[in-house]
Amino acid sequence: MSWVVAALAIGYAVTATFGAWTVVRRKPRLAAGFMIAAASLTVGGVGAVHGLHESPWIVATGAALASVVSYAYARIVLRSVVAANHLGRAAFGAVLTLATWAVGPAGPF
Repeated sequence: MSWVVAALAIGYAVTATFGAWTVVRRKPRLAAGFMIAAASLTVGGVGAVHGLHESPWIVATGAALASVVSYAYARIVLRSVVAANHLGRAAFGAVLTLATWAVGPAGPF
């Protein structure tokens, strides 16, 4: 199960990296936010495989930052916010964080 969590976290990190790539020339600060989120998600996912106690917090930080930066990207660059997209992204981050907690050494499984 920890491998599934890692794959989902790294997949989410790839999505954040793509977000950084799309905006790097126009808004470098947003790109930096996307890359920090991607790095956090990657470290948290790998930490989940290795049983790192802090991995749920790292994944939660990366997921929250990805959601905030994505919302900022929609407001600043696209100038069109679709609430369902951002709520879905936040829900996925919350489920991923709970799954990371569940497979970790501090979790119930």
